[in-house]
Amino acid sequence: MKSNVVYLRVGLIKSAVKLCVAAQNYMDKGKRFGAVVWGQSGIGKTAVTDGLAEEFTAKSKVAWDMIDCNMSACTPEDVAGYPSIENAQMKFISQWKIAADSHGIFRLDEFDRPAYFQNLIAVAKYAIDRQVTTPLPLGWFVLALGNGISDAHTQELTEHLKGRFVHLYASTAGTRSQEERIKYLESSGASKTAIKFERINPLVTRDEFDAHAIDNSRTRKYADAILKAYDALTAQGVDLSEIILPVLAGTIGKSGAIEMLRLHELSDMPSLEEVIANPLTCMIPDDTSFRHKFITSLVHEAQQDCDKAVKLMDYIVRLPNEVARYAIETLSTACPKVCQCKTYVTWTNRLNS
Repeated sequence: MKSNVVYLRVGLIKSAVKLCVAAQNYMDKGKRFGAVVWGQSGIGKTAVTDGLAEEFTAKSKVAWDMIDCNMSACTPEDVAGYPSIENAQMKFISQWKIAADSHGIFRLDEFDRPAYFQNLIAVAKYAIDRQVTTPLPLGWFVLALGNGISDAHTQELTEHLKGRFVHLYASTAGTRSQEERIKYLESSGASKTAIKFERINPLVTRDEFDAHAIDNSRTRKYADAILKAYDALTAQGVDLSEIILPVLAGTIGKSGAIEMLRLHELSDMPSLEEVIANPLTCMIPDDTSFRHKFITSLVHEAQQDCDKAVKLMDYIVRLPNEVARYAIETLSTACPKVCQCKTYVTWTNRLNS
């Protein structure tokens, strides 16, 4: 973890992409987003994603294809189509002959090293916004691969482009990443010398990424769709606990992702209105960490309305002293009216006795 970036182990890239694909089902009609896997050259981005189409075919019983487009070796016309005048109107005819009802992965290699900057604009129009004559069918998912290294040949993305993708940051740093790489070397028939060298000198990538995630109304819709897909897959027994934070962080940023997950965990808990309606009997979470999150959420909302803050006091004083003290100090600072209520006076006297 560095600055506001949360990394994925290379072995988790595939699961993260699958979550993004599943999230497309929860987007508004006609709306889609893509994903960019950022990682240093050679760490396995292409190899890890090579078999995605076959896996989706086996899982869904619907044929999935994969088309590769190298952004460093094509023109904007290769992506969005070639101009043609029909009935006095300009149209762009795509070279990709893809059935409208088909499914697949449209993979863009060298995403941040395009031959022309307009290649990136063409991708947004053809594959994300679907604003050309024959756009990429909605059943296809756009998966881009980028090195993300800050050098003279890397193309910086505009905010417009950043907001069309979820950004997945891959890294080989960490013990588990080294274990995955050793297993890969063993399975690929690498020599004992190469494997021993990896154990002694683990590969460390230069994680020189910019923070691409953009928090706006568009990407918040992506985040909502991702959470819905996460809940659905979790209900099916799929464990995505390791990837949900990195995926959301690559959508709306790390701080926003942490806050959204915290609120999501509390979605089944009583609301502030329910708590102040039954302050003496409303449940108190047993788990210490979860309890703190719940109380923080209640206090944050209650301090916006001092009458509610006063009513919440009857619930707060049931909490352990250290938790109650934090909550009361926060509320009384925002709403001095709290210090005048009977419950506050009683609690203070008891604490000081």
